[in-house]
Order: sequence, then structure tokens, then C-alpha cells
Amino acid sequence: MKANPNLSGLCPLCGQSFPRSLLHHHIITERPERRQPIMDEIKASHPGWSHQLGACPNYWESYRHLSGVAEAAQPSRSFQVAPESPLNDGTAYETFL
Repeated sequence: MKANPNLSGLCPLCGQSFPRSLLHHHIITERPERRQPIMDEIKASHPGWSHQLGACPNYWESYRHLSGVAEAAQPSRSFQVAPESPLNDGTAYETFL
């Protein structure tokens, strides 16, 4: 992904001034499978936003968390409590990652 620098150095989400490189570095270096869900989350709140505008690290992290919360709502696997555990009631539990 190639960034088109935001020449103003202002975060388009919060309006604070940052070194321009900080508005793009974390977007470019985000794992590809995580980048799009985060960008989708930002666009849902800021329809005119695009990755070329950048985002400050604080807002990117906030939206990373929001997109992770949305994914965590889906059960990913089941597990059993160890038989010797005092918590074992024979119930299978689902984890939410």
C-alpha cells in the first residue's frame, strides 16, 4: 500500500498536528488482513476518510480496537475445563478471540 502524504500534518480524524510520517506509517505497516477491517471501521464513522489522508496513531489504535471487538463477537473455538479442575462441570465453553 502506498501512502499519498497528507501535506498538512493534521490528523483528519482528530484535527491535531503530527509529523506527516506518523499519519501513514502505522497504516502502511499494519498486517494486510487487519488493515481493511480497521479502515472500514474508520470509514463507517468518517465517510469522507481515505487511507491517503492518514490517521494519527491514537485514532488508528482506537479503530484497531473497535474492529477487533467486532471480530471478537464471533466464537472461534470450544474448549473443555480440565477434569481435575474444581470448575469442571462438564460444560464446553466457547472462547471469543
